[in-house]
Amino acid sequence: MQQGQARAQYGDQVRILVIGTLKNGKIFEQTPQDKPLEFTIGNHEVIKGLEMAVQGMFLGEVKNVEINASAGFGIKKSEHVQAMPRNMVPKDFKIEKGKRIAVQKEGGISFQATVLDFDNEQITLDFNHPLAGEDLIFQIKLIAILPKQPPHSPIPQGQQPQRQQRQPPQQGHNMGSNPHPPNQQNWQ
Repeated sequence: MQQGQARAQYGDQVRILVIGTLKNGKIFEQTPQDKPLEFTIGNHEVIKGLEMAVQGMFLGEVKNVEINASAGFGIKKSEHVQAMPRNMVPKDFKIEKGKRIAVQKEGGISFQATVLDFDNEQITLDFNHPLAGEDLIFQIKLIAILPKQPPHSPIPQGQQPQRQQRQPPQQGHNMGSNPHPPNQQNWQ
């Protein structure tokens, strides 16, 4: 159904309202009306399947899509499950099965992991995204297509180009993907 004349294209910055559910009906994501999810199609700021679903939508259109795991948060990878010696964890750090924790790699990069198991000798962590391996169902409403930015003008001779800063993901949205797990962990 064609709601508006404008259509989302590759490179457009868009705003959407989205309800994401698992096949069992459990809602894992719902954007508030006053805080839509904003991203640029093609910049890989959200999962691939969501980008693909929005591309070609008309302004105001609502559609339901099913996204398989490979176009969502990926398939579960056994190499992202890692066991480590328990003594690498500070003694005062409370460990619970199923708990999501941040593990910091040397250099300050932080990774999210789920505690799968632990005993007195080791702790087993899963660095897969919690929704890895899940097929996802989205209801999407395209509420805005923002004006394209004019191309950058040539830089006058003798001046340095300004780097554009990437905006951090909006709080409350979980549409980014998890990076590969670290090789060495530091606990905080």
